[in-house]
Amino acid sequence: MAKLLAKHNVKRNPKGLPDVTEAQILEWADAYYKAHNQKYPSHESGEIEGSDGETWGGMNTTLGRGNRGLEGGSTLAKLLAEHGRKRNPKDLPDLTEAQILEWADAYYRAHDEKYPNQKSGEVEGSGGEAWSAIDQSLQHGRRGLENGGSLVKLLAEHRGIRNPKDLPDLTEAQILKWVDAYYRKHKKYPRRDSGEVERSGGETWSIINLAFRNGRRGLAGGRTLGKYLAENFRVTGETAAE
Repeated sequence: MAKLLAKHNVKRNPKGLPDVTEAQILEWADAYYKAHNQKYPSHESGEIEGSDGETWGGMNTTLGRGNRGLEGGSTLAKLLAEHGRKRNPKDLPDLTEAQILEWADAYYRAHDEKYPNQKSGEVEGSGGEAWSAIDQSLQHGRRGLENGGSLVKLLAEHRGIRNPKDLPDLTEAQILKWVDAYYRKHKKYPRRDSGEVERSGGETWSIINLAFRNGRRGLAGGRTLGKYLAENFRVTGETAAE
């Protein structure tokens, strides 16, 4: 009865299903991609449109078992990954620091000379990588990378960006140089709300003020930027008031 119904296109015969090819599955997958906002199917995507009753779960099983003309030992995710359709999250390629830096440099050129961080979303031109996933791989030593790193550490080491968790010490001599440079340009001394310290690599006067106040980054605590300037005869106590 099943054969008879299948012959007249009434019902599929599960014991006499036609062979399928990887090329046919990829063709269906590309059609799905076009119809579903540029997303490829998974084994849970239901029936394959235009396939006369096939399902993505059935294709996944067939690829694994190796029946209906297929070799076996594969999955839908593997097939799509092998042919450049979709990344297989269970079999991601190794990463290298050189490749990450190349992507970071491309981001820098495309985003007003700013380097990415772990919240910068997808890595353009990477085939599906995300900066957050790269950061995690650097931290936990995954995908061929050494343990204990991070994206900001890598960029600090090789591209000179500031790592807020590992800032260099400050010295009073260096701060005085920045103060003198500020005075020459603005004809007045900086305050804690004077913004970024030019040519300092990312320091701000408010950060320096906090370092003085709290005794951080090699400075003695208990002072402020204004008190420090007054002590060094750069400003009067009134002018230094914060």
